Amino acid sequence: MGKSYIDPETGLKVTVEHVGKNKDGNEEIDESITDVETGQTYRRRREVNSPASSIAEWVYYFVERPKLRKLPKPGKTETLQALFPEMANGSDVPNPPLGEIKLIFAESFLPWEIILPNDAVAQRERGKICHAGWAIWFLFDSDEKGEYLDYYSAHRMTNDGHVRIYEDGQTEYLKAIPDFRISSKDPVEDARLEKEFIEESRQINKMLEAKGFGMTGNEPGGVQIRRYQQLEDPK
Repeated sequence: MGKSYIDPETGLKVTVEHVGKNKDGNEEIDESITDVETGQTYRRRREVNSPASSIAEWVYYFVERPKLRKLPKPGKTETLQALFPEMANGSDVPNPPLGEIKLIFAESFLPWEIILPNDAVAQRERGKICHAGWAIWFLFDSDEKGEYLDYYSAHRMTNDGHVRIYEDGQTEYLKAIPDFRISSKDPVEDARLEKEFIEESRQINKMLEAKGFGMTGNEPGGVQIRRYQQLEDPK
């Protein structure tokens, strides 16, 4: 049996199960999400090292996307121009300072029209954005490659993200608390895997707290519940 849990906000049952190696010798897992009321289930199989599906992706592809297809929706360009009027006047990026950083950050959260506060960018101040179910911590710093923005994003409906964006647009992906772990049909092995998973998650959480990206209690409720679930003791 795989590792299963009920998403507290959607009521969907999520299951992840280790299924062994494929013909190429790579470990694979099955991911599934089930509507407990109707029994309708959607599945996919992926290699362990490939990106995990998030609840948001499942909901989008099988519930929301059919609805959205029927609605008129502004394109990426129009939304960016509304957020940054200078781009409607011919600019490729938002006005300085750190125009590339502001653009890439905005593109990452375009459906929710979330952008970095102008004052925070100008003063290079750290901060946190809580909007549309998101909690997004951010700070500015620099190294030998130049100035950069680090941000950590959390939402009850998708994987956590930890990203560094340099002033020239170069992007790096940093360690984030994982969502899924490998499970085993062997109870002893599965207990070991679960323990290692929780220990890794807690180590990453300590790093985030030291960085100033820890929970303070004003985050959306779904984010707080999810963080508790990510760090709770194995059963």
